[in-house]
Amino acid sequence: MSVYPSKEELDYFENWDIQRDGWQVLVDYLQSLWWNGDSGVKVGRKYLSLSTWGWSGNEEIIDELQKTLFWTFCWYSSRRGGHYKFELKKMYRYPSLKEGEESIKDALKKARAQRTRHTRKDRPR
Repeated sequence: MSVYPSKEELDYFENWDIQRDGWQVLVDYLQSLWWNGDSGVKVGRKYLSLSTWGWSGNEEIIDELQKTLFWTFCWYSSRRGGHYKFELKKMYRYPSLKEGEESIKDALKKARAQRTRHTRKDRPR
């Protein structure tokens, strides 16, 4: 991408819903906007690494990303030179909403109810 991200493109981050879309959708969108996305965005099994390469358009994306729940839950580290690291495994703990569930609390309650819990008597010896 050789042009700065538009206001409409940056507004996506404000409207992004962690419960509905998950982090994968956000990362795909981020990579499509990122200048030099092939080398500035690295997605691994556990981490996402972003390097702005000093480009102010990428810095604007970082500014918008800092306002999201993705940043709140996944930010791992930042270092001089515009390098950011996010831990993706934290996102796996949060169930996604299914149709009919009103909130993340409902989804968590349902997930907890479905778990098998062992008491001391039930544990194999």
